[in-house]
Amino acid sequence: MASVLAMCNKDLPETGPSAVVQENVSQKIRSFIRKADAPVRVKRIVEYTKEEALWMVEAALNFEKVDPELKKTELKYDEFNVQVPLTNDKVTEGHVIDAYLALKAIMEAEPFATDEKLTAMDVVVKTENGMLKFTTYRVVGKEEPNGEPQALNTNYSGSYISRQWAVYSTLFPCGQTRGDLAIQGRLNQTVLPLASSYDPNTGIVVTHVLTDVELWRVWASTPEGEQVTEIDLENHILPATLFPNLNDPDGQAAFEGSYNDYYTYLRPPVSGYPDAIEPCLYPEAMTYLTQAAWELMHIVRATYVSDPTLQFIGCAVDGGAFTISGGPSFPSFRQNVNYLYGRWQTVSTGGIDG
Repeated sequence: MASVLAMCNKDLPETGPSAVVQENVSQKIRSFIRKADAPVRVKRIVEYTKEEALWMVEAALNFEKVDPELKKTELKYDEFNVQVPLTNDKVTEGHVIDAYLALKAIMEAEPFATDEKLTAMDVVVKTENGMLKFTTYRVVGKEEPNGEPQALNTNYSGSYISRQWAVYSTLFPCGQTRGDLAIQGRLNQTVLPLASSYDPNTGIVVTHVLTDVELWRVWASTPEGEQVTEIDLENHILPATLFPNLNDPDGQAAFEGSYNDYYTYLRPPVSGYPDAIEPCLYPEAMTYLTQAAWELMHIVRATYVSDPTLQFIGCAVDGGAFTISGGPSFPSFRQNVNYLYGRWQTVSTGGIDG
C-alpha cells in the first residue's frame, strides 16, 4: 500500500486555492451564524442530513477564527463532544444550532494558551443511540516567525531526542532538541499562507474560509499507551504498521536498532536495555523520518481522505513510548503523526454598493 520512499524528492510548497470567488459559501455560513446568534429563533422546520449538519457546524466554527495569513508550528489538538437528537436520519436546524453553540461554549470555557493560534476545527459526526454525536478536534499551534513557505528541507546535523521526557544512556548522550517537533516543523514550513486583499475602488475584501477539514492520525499507540493494530476509518485512525518501509535496507520489520522499518518512527522493544533507555535520533534518521512523513502525508490523502484534492494544512508529530500487550516488558518507542487537510474557499465580502 505504501510507496517506496524517494529520498531525494524535495517537493515545492503546495499552492493556494485556484477556485473562483465563492460568495455563496460565505453567505451560507454567515446566515447560519446570524440565526445562531439571534435572541429569538424563527419557528420553522428545516432539516439537515448528517453530512450537511457536519459541514455547517465545522464551517461556522472555523469562520473568521482561523487566520489564513499566519503559519503555525508545534501543532496539537484537543477533543470536545456534544450530542443532539436525530429523527429519521435527519437533524433539525434548531438542533444543529444547539450543537454549534454548545461546542463554542465548551471550548470558550477551556481556552488555549495566549501564545497559541487556532489552526483548524475538524468535526466528525456519528450516530449513537438515536443521537447525533458531534466530535470536534480543535487544532492549535504557535505562530511561525518565518512566514515564507519553503521546499521540504531534510538536512540535519547533531542528535535529537525522539520525544519529550525521554531518558538516554549517559554513554551515548543526545542533544536536547526534540525530534518530533523538528520533523513537524519541517513539514509545516511547506504550507503556503494565504493573503487577503482589499480593493479601495470597490470596497471588496477577498479572503479565505477553511471548510471540509479532516484530521487523519497514523498511530502506533493511543495517548493512553494502548497499541493501535486496527484501521478505524470512522475516527480517522490508521495503525503505523499499515505503512511498512518497502525499501528497508536491513529488511527486518522487527530489527531492534532500526528507525526505518515504517514510514513513522516505531522502534521495537530492545532486550537487555533498562526500561528508561532509548536511542538518539542522528542526522540520517531525522532525514529519513522527515522525508517519510512527507511521503506518508501524500499517501494518506490519496488513499483515505474523502477528497484527495483537499490541501495539506499542517501536521503534528508526537513522540511517546508504550508496552506491547502480551509482549516484552521493555517499551517500544514511537512517533505518532497527525495530518490535517482542508479546503480553503476564496470568498469576497463588502463592496461600496453593497
